[in-house]
Amino acid sequence: MTAFDIRVGEGWDVHQLVAGRKLVLGGVEVPHVTGLLGPPPAGGHPSLRRRGCRRQSSRC
Repeated sequence: MTAFDIRVGEGWDVHQLVAGRKLVLGGVEVPHVTGLLGPPPAGGHPSLRRRGCRRQSSRC
């Protein structure tokens, strides 16, 4: 493995909190009265977001 085989990135996401949804952060359900508004996997496990990223761009 060379230094060029390793990729590092940073990202963030913003979702509105709404009643009637589970609050799941990083794949862990957090007891709360509200949850994240947005298409699944809003706040879901990072590997799920990476899969979506690969579909959108080969540079993710």
